[in-house]
Amino acid sequence: MNKRERLQAAVSGDTVDRTPVIMYRHWPGDDQRAADLAKAHLAFQNQFDWDALIVTPSANYAVADLGVQDIWDGQISGQRTIIRRPITRSLDWTALRVVEPTRGVISQQLNCVQVIKEQLSSDIPIVFQLYSPLTLAAKLAGSQQLLQHLRRQPERVKTGLNIITDSMIRLTSELQRLGVDGFHYVMEHADLGFLTQNEYGEFGATYDWAILGEMPSQFWLNIVEMRGEAPMVGYLSGYPVQVLAWNTPEVEPDITWGRAAFAGAIMGGLSAETQLHMGTPTTIRDTVKRTITETQRRRFILGAGSPLPVTCAISNLRAAREAVEMRQD
Repeated sequence: MNKRERLQAAVSGDTVDRTPVIMYRHWPGDDQRAADLAKAHLAFQNQFDWDALIVTPSANYAVADLGVQDIWDGQISGQRTIIRRPITRSLDWTALRVVEPTRGVISQQLNCVQVIKEQLSSDIPIVFQLYSPLTLAAKLAGSQQLLQHLRRQPERVKTGLNIITDSMIRLTSELQRLGVDGFHYVMEHADLGFLTQNEYGEFGATYDWAILGEMPSQFWLNIVEMRGEAPMVGYLSGYPVQVLAWNTPEVEPDITWGRAAFAGAIMGGLSAETQLHMGTPTTIRDTVKRTITETQRRRFILGAGSPLPVTCAISNLRAAREAVEMRQD
């Protein structure tokens, strides 16, 4: 099987020759220049031969042109710390403007994708990382201030969410032109510890569906990744995507529950922090073997449910990649 065939079989529940595996990380420093970011991704893919390449710009790329300022201060997640947010009062939501993806910081990410497309083998699927409108709203205002605004001035927040959503739809159109295969759609607030399910439906799902609900067939590999301690897996299992991901080893529900609720594939099985960062090759191989046995190689993609810490041991990543090649007795 080639990579596309393997992933499509995993999504549909058909037999695969081996379990597909996809890991990703951020690239601090390199993520400030399109050419360097492309080189980092290409080297990462060439080193580990993942079944798809997730292109991960700086985590704040989509809001930089709206006034977010950040710095690199050494987080092992590889993400930059926001030091200035443009939303300080609820009225600021109504002053946001649509970001044109062909200009500014976002255009640099398109340049990165173009370079990757030109140099990467055509049989390796490319998945671009998008953030949900609600996630981007939290970057603009801060999570707690966003929560206050959406409960006290909901219509103003919705005005902002509509503008953010419009910007993301324009970005997906440009990425369609470049020929990516799908999106890695990060949701940081589809979490019962942050919002009720009804609140997420009103301020999150409405805008998610505006982006994900009309995807052309070209985008055949769309991955929704839920972060947080209480992800709304059951609620989101009806989303029109092929893959759901969350921190399955450490956060409920488990993979078995997720596969029962969702028709596509679950991506997970390893913890980025506890296992891939702090563990050993032996424990990683044992975990992968056990998880593959439990899933019977159906509707499962080995992953981590979050970005790899930039300080992960190469031997641990190699162990995860090689484990899917091992014969499962």
